[in-house]
Amino acid sequence: MGKSGSKLNKKTLQELLENTNFSEEEIKQLYKGFHRDCPTGKVTLKEFKYIYGRFFPSGNADDFAKHVFRTFDTNKDGYVDFSEFLRAVSMTSRGSVEDKLRWTFGMYDLDKDGFITRDEMLNILEAIYDMMGSEVIDSLPPEERSPAKRRDKIFELLDHNDDHIITLEEFLEGAQRDKALVDVLTNGIFDKKKLDSAAASYGPSQGWRLSPDPVVPVDGKV
Repeated sequence: MGKSGSKLNKKTLQELLENTNFSEEEIKQLYKGFHRDCPTGKVTLKEFKYIYGRFFPSGNADDFAKHVFRTFDTNKDGYVDFSEFLRAVSMTSRGSVEDKLRWTFGMYDLDKDGFITRDEMLNILEAIYDMMGSEVIDSLPPEERSPAKRRDKIFELLDHNDDHIITLEEFLEGAQRDKALVDVLTNGIFDKKKLDSAAASYGPSQGWRLSPDPVVPVDGKV
C-alpha cells in the first residue's frame, strides 16, 4: 500500500478473508474507497480526530478519537493502515457479542495490563462526555450526568470482589448476563447515528462509504 490506485496484494487479501467477516468483493470495494481518500494507505491520528470532530461540533471529540485510534492501531506505529482498519471494522460491526466486548475491553484497558482500573474507566467516560457536549449531557437524567457516577455504577455491577479493578472475565460475564449493562458499556450515552455516520465517512470528500453495517467502537446491535 502507499500509491494511489494501487491494488490489494493477494497475500493481504487472503489474510483479510481469513480474519474478517467481509467477502472478497466487499474487501476490494472498501480498499478502493480507502485509497481514494487516503492514497498514502495510512490514516493519522489528526485525520481520525477530524472524522469525529465533524460530527460532534458541539463537543470536543479529540480524546475519544485518540482512544479509538489507539485501539485500531494494533502495531502501534502511529498510523492505521487498511488491514488494521478493516479488522477493527469487522470486529465492531460484524463480530459476535463476545468479540465486540473484548474489543471494548481493549479500549478501556489503557495500559494493556489485562484489567480496567477505576481511573481508566473514568478516562474513557470523560472523553465520551466531552465529545457529546454540554447540551446532550444536560438532557440526561441527573444520575447520569457525571462520568464519575456512571463509572461507579459500572464498577458496582462488574467488580464483584471489590478489588477496584475489572478483569476481562468479570467484564465478559457481567456484560453478557445483563443486556442493559452491555448498552451502558458499549453505547451508553453515545449518539449512535452520529457515530455510525462519523466512522462511515472519511475526509473532506466523505469518500469512505464503507458498508450498511455500523462502524463504531462497538455496535449496540447485540
